[in-house]
Amino acid sequence: MTALAEFRSVSFAYPRGTGGRPPFELRELSLTLEPGEVLGLIGPNAAGKTTVIRLLSRVLQPSSGTIVIDGQPASGLDRAAVARRIAVVPQDVPQGFRTPWSSSCSWDAFPTLPHDSSRAAPIS
Repeated sequence: MTALAEFRSVSFAYPRGTGGRPPFELRELSLTLEPGEVLGLIGPNAAGKTTVIRLLSRVLQPSSGTIVIDGQPASGLDRAAVARRIAVVPQDVPQGFRTPWSSSCSWDAFPTLPHDSSRAAPIS
């Protein structure tokens, strides 16, 4: 079975910011999302959640490693082809978007999240 999405040793770094702080970077991120799985990214501010989504949706390009979508390297897919395969629900709803978030969730193939929490990572 072909994985829906894979990150294979993906690295990415933002350019050095102002104030002498080192730039944020992801190093050697690997993960596989199989058909039927739902991925949720949780973590503190500036942990890289949005960066991972931007890499997956091709808004950003990895500095190394490979992102694969439906068995095809994402680098060979244009953004429209990626958008047909990957759905992203933004954290902030654009102004003028009048549909409630609960209705937006039902547009997807999974109208509700699975209730099996046996695979969820414990939060400490």
